[in-house]
Amino acid sequence: MCSLLEPGGLGVITCDFKDDWRVGDPVIVPDLRFYTKKRLMGFKKTLKDCDCKLVDKPNWVGDPDFNLGGFDYSFATFVFRKNK
Repeated sequence: MCSLLEPGGLGVITCDFKDDWRVGDPVIVPDLRFYTKKRLMGFKKTLKDCDCKLVDKPNWVGDPDFNLGGFDYSFATFVFRKNK
């Protein structure tokens, strides 16, 4: 994604989020997984390697956004910018 941005360009990622999800836990169809804070923060290194950085500190703490199919469901979003 970083390679598609012009210098100074912004990227926005939104994904399914459940911080206590573990591999093998059920997920709602058609999702393949929920992302956790630890996994998402792992993307910080990838952004740095691609000459990008987070615009601000992500905050994904709080109650789930809604319940769907018996799952407490949230979304995580973070914004990054390609360095000039």
